[in-house]
Amino acid sequence: MKGQWAFGLALGGLLLLAFAVRLALAGYSLWFDDYASLIFADQPQSRLWSLWMAREANPPLFYSLLRIWRGLGADGIVTLRLLPIAAGTLHVAVVAWICQRWHSRTAALVAALLLALSMQHVLVTHMVRGYTFAMLGSSVALAGLLLWWDGGRGRLPGMGLFVLGSLLAFYTHTTLILWLGIGPAALVLCHWRAFFRDGVRMVAGMRTRGALWRDLAAMVAVSCLGASWWIWVLLHRPAEAAENTSWIVHFNFVQTVFKFLQNGQLLGFVSAAEFPLMVAGTAFIIAMAGFGRHVPLVRLCCVIVALCPLAWWGASVFQPVVTQRTVQWPMSMLAIIMACGIAELRLVLVRRAVVAVTAAVLVLNLASHRQDFVIEDWDTALTRAAARPSSALLVQHEAMLVVAREACALRFKGPCPFALVPLRSGLPSDYWSLGLAGTALLDDAAARRRLGGFAHVYAVRHGGYDPLLTLDHPGRMPRITWNKPFLEGPFSGASFGKAPRANTR
Repeated sequence: MKGQWAFGLALGGLLLLAFAVRLALAGYSLWFDDYASLIFADQPQSRLWSLWMAREANPPLFYSLLRIWRGLGADGIVTLRLLPIAAGTLHVAVVAWICQRWHSRTAALVAALLLALSMQHVLVTHMVRGYTFAMLGSSVALAGLLLWWDGGRGRLPGMGLFVLGSLLAFYTHTTLILWLGIGPAALVLCHWRAFFRDGVRMVAGMRTRGALWRDLAAMVAVSCLGASWWIWVLLHRPAEAAENTSWIVHFNFVQTVFKFLQNGQLLGFVSAAEFPLMVAGTAFIIAMAGFGRHVPLVRLCCVIVALCPLAWWGASVFQPVVTQRTVQWPMSMLAIIMACGIAELRLVLVRRAVVAVTAAVLVLNLASHRQDFVIEDWDTALTRAAARPSSALLVQHEAMLVVAREACALRFKGPCPFALVPLRSGLPSDYWSLGLAGTALLDDAAARRRLGGFAHVYAVRHGGYDPLLTLDHPGRMPRITWNKPFLEGPFSGASFGKAPRANTR
């Protein structure tokens, strides 16, 4: 009993650490995708759960939760991030419970510590997107799969958990439909004798291979039935909506594995100079998998991790799905592999030393990349534009216009205190924003005339939206990276006179 109390207090402390770290670092600016989530959360629930959502690639569950959260008073950057932070902390608790239930308390505490200090996990839980809930759902589904496999009184609750977790994952990110193949396939591969030959012998009887296949098929079938509404919506997507995901690059299998190693580990890597750290992290995971290779939980997680790149690569033949965020949810399995492997180290001093060194590396990784959390600094952009009289903010495309309005509403609790000049774009992207701007966009000539009436003009760029490039402004900065520099200016309105040459964009 004393040991249980000590374990409970230690785990509670680690969960509090996870929550506190994420909350303390959450005060930086939201970015384009986060604001897009707020725009969807502004829509009525009846619209979110209708064919209107065919314009979007992701399901409406997270947007519905965010709408409710905002209705409860979340009106600032930190309070908005509290929703995914809470889900992320719950995810840490679920992973710790899996380790404690199917391995040991030591593994549970180590897993909680690793996730609490992980830069990648912090990044995911700061996104005002559905990624954290998708990761949580896949972990709940894994717990359900394990409970069902144990049989007995856990059989039916395990089946229910698998279905609920799978639907939570899928309805917060479409790519998690792949989990319905990855999870069950991994279990079958790990226990192929039971599924193809012997069944499972239990204390109170036996589950035949037929019963195993029947239960597994039932879980997947019910999950697919639950997912069918969103699949039906996707089948009604206009052809133009495919441009929402046209920016996703197609990777071959080797590139897919590399992308997973780069963005799916607990460590964060932002430069080529950190390649040795990525290799070292991968080697450490493999070593811990070796120490825990006799543990069924570790073997299952290893197979899941191995199947993920195959599934992503296979799906990408039809639709590229590999991005920085879509490959991060299996970090749950990596944390389990490492935690169980560390717990299998026999010498207590060695085990404690490995935990200490690993935690120190995670802390240093998190601290050294604190400034890299900011993707687009909308707060600074809006503050600078608002600080000067007779200012205008130049944006391009309907998506950037509605995002700028949403950013102003969050920053100033009302309309923008400066003019927004929306420039037309020839890019067929961000179909999701169609009709939400409620105003006509300006062509190049009209934009130049409008900008000429302002003393100070700022411009923001995002991806392919680069209004100064479109207008061929002589003072624009060269393209450096995908989204930096984000804000340019101020420029005088008079500098937007005649185009120095014909616009070929």
